[in-house]
Amino acid sequence: MRVALNEYHPGLLDLVEPLIGGTMLSHAEKKLIESFCFIAEGSDGVPVIIDRDAVLAIITT
Repeated sequence: MRVALNEYHPGLLDLVEPLIGGTMLSHAEKKLIESFCFIAEGSDGVPVIIDRDAVLAIITT
C-alpha cells in the first residue's frame, strides 16, 4: 500500500501513515530510499554497495 500511495498519490502517504501506525523505517532509511528513487529516475536501477562502513552506493541499470 505504501508503494502504491507513494507512486500514484505523492503526499497522501504522509497523511495516512499516522492513522495506520506510521512507517517501519527510520527517517534516515526513508531519506536513503527517496534519494535512490530520485537518482534512478524511474529506471530499474540496482544499488551496488562499495564500502559498507561509509555506505557509498552506485546505481546501475
